[in-house]
Amino acid sequence: MTIHLRGDARTRLRDQLAQQYRAGASIRALQPQAHGRSYGFVRTLLQEAGVTLRPRSQHRTPK
Repeated sequence: MTIHLRGDARTRLRDQLAQQYRAGASIRALQPQAHGRSYGFVRTLLQEAGVTLRPRSQHRTPK
């Protein structure tokens, strides 16, 4: 059973994740800090924080 994050706890987590994402962390790298919550949950918090999401990285083929 997942406990809902509300109020100050949600705001603190959102701000912490947003700061780290802006510093270059990926959404997947942030998941453990979000107490194992889903990629979608972390993405939603970043959007709530007004973060501009980076495009997905493309697999590059060697030249």
